[in-house]
Amino acid sequence: MLVGGYIVSDPARRQNKSYLVTEAGKHNKDLKKSIAAYCAGMICSGQTVFLDCGSTTEEIAHLLPEDLSVTVLCNSLNICLALCHKKNCKVYLTGGEFNPDNLLFSHSGGSPMDDFRPDIAFISAAGVHKEHGITCHNMSEVSDKRKALKNSKHKVLVCDSSKIDQSASAFVTEIEAFDILVTDKHIGKKVRKAIEGLVEILLIEG
Repeated sequence: MLVGGYIVSDPARRQNKSYLVTEAGKHNKDLKKSIAAYCAGMICSGQTVFLDCGSTTEEIAHLLPEDLSVTVLCNSLNICLALCHKKNCKVYLTGGEFNPDNLLFSHSGGSPMDDFRPDIAFISAAGVHKEHGITCHNMSEVSDKRKALKNSKHKVLVCDSSKIDQSASAFVTEIEAFDILVTDKHIGKKVRKAIEGLVEILLIEG
């Protein structure tokens, strides 16, 4: 775009390249719901759970049974809104600066993440790669993901197969940091073989 004799980037084009969680939720929706349904079934009454930002983790929030008594720590607006009407669900939002692209609240100081020891953490990823590890699109996501991994008893990586063998710009951790990867059966055999020695892989029909 030419403005006043200077060449600048087109804001519309830049926006199209950014990660929008509202748009991500439209892709592979049935697969994400199948993965989320399994993950929701992993949660027991009385537990404390961390639900990371993302479209698949949002589906987990929607699928939590109304009668399930659970405490959920979350860092994104879409997940908070999916849970706030559930009477038996106590929700803690980490707070901080709001990012409209991924609906995430990020912070530079202390946060509730430091005070909780979740029974189980469901972490999303934009990329899962043998060499590049677990990655996401925004650096603002990294801190909470790492804190959840450090503080949680059971660590679950949640993503559909389109994220496998891909990498994004922000590094989170190595694959080995997780107890299990929950994804769908469409993962390629070669890629699966490359990472199955690093983490337990659970393939969901979808």
